[in-house]
Amino acid sequence: MKIVHVTNCYLRPNGVTVAINKYHHDLKEMGIESLVLAPDKQEGDDDSIIRAGGKIEVNGYSTFVNFADLEESSFNEIRSAEIIHLHHPPFGFPFILNPLAREAFKFAKNNGKKIVIHIHSRYDLDVNSYSAIARLLSRVSTGLVRYSIARYSNQVDCVIAPSVSIKGLLEDWGVKTRIEVIPTSVDVEKFSGGNRSGIREEYQIKEKELLVSYIGRIAEDKNVLALKEIIEIDGIKMMFVGDGQQRKALERVVGNSRHKNKVIFTGQIPYDVVQDYYAASDIITTACISETQCLAVWEAHAAGKPVVAVRAPGISDYVQDGVNGVLANRSAELKTYIGRLDEDRVRLEELSRGAIEVSKRRKREPSSAERLAGVYQRLL
Repeated sequence: MKIVHVTNCYLRPNGVTVAINKYHHDLKEMGIESLVLAPDKQEGDDDSIIRAGGKIEVNGYSTFVNFADLEESSFNEIRSAEIIHLHHPPFGFPFILNPLAREAFKFAKNNGKKIVIHIHSRYDLDVNSYSAIARLLSRVSTGLVRYSIARYSNQVDCVIAPSVSIKGLLEDWGVKTRIEVIPTSVDVEKFSGGNRSGIREEYQIKEKELLVSYIGRIAEDKNVLALKEIIEIDGIKMMFVGDGQQRKALERVVGNSRHKNKVIFTGQIPYDVVQDYYAASDIITTACISETQCLAVWEAHAAGKPVVAVRAPGISDYVQDGVNGVLANRSAELKTYIGRLDEDRVRLEELSRGAIEVSKRRKREPSSAERLAGVYQRLL
């Protein structure tokens, strides 16, 4: 069995890249031939990574790749695959997506390949973060993206949703194709073994000080500016781990606050040490309402950290309110809930144990790669 994963952002610092990389390597370990087709040739690529040129940069992402630019050997590799797994819907909104998926979709259709579409993101909401025109016509843009996702999903063999709530949304939008719910697994051993003391010593955080962290892209679609009120809680420190287009704006807001000395910006860190930042934290938080799973939730739980987040599809599938975290109805409530946990460390410890327990249960379940392999086998 040979699979080609098609993506516009392979090995960029984001959750989609982490997910694809895990599927790719885990499938290979299972004996399945897995290839990745992506733009932007990078140092360290092996023979399983096929890179194509002809790119145009928008918002740091390659938004055009022409199959005609592929070397013959690469084209033959793709042609010999049974399944094309698209990690972005194959429509061409240049401000959010890569027409590479559209090119791969047409190729698969013309050559009788099985097609899987993976809905990693809430493109219907994210479109308004990446385009000024879309923001002006947000209702039209959102509706058009939902229509387009349904239209293309109904022309493929299977759709992958990372959570039950996202499956429900896709069905509401008119997707009739079979939808499989497959959340992305995380390496529990990695995230449960982080170096807590090292990071806290580096940033001079006392052991009894509550460290609240946001770990991920610092971008508009992640609603990071809504986290600024958390720094007003007495006696805590807050850490933003990552980078992104809204980092400077967030730094300006924090810099104008009298609480600025309580906030740490680490910048982009290598993914192979991110477990240390989870270990150093006491609570992981996010105000994002456009997640489909939120990989940081699973990583936090594997590290034994509760998540305080805004109730939304994708998030509320995996954060159990009062068990392994707290769900707020609005971002303005995050400050209140985190403040209460700072005052009630016994309750915080209970939620931490809940995070560990749910992560143990997830580890006993089939991995995301095993579930994907099952989907592929049923398609052939």
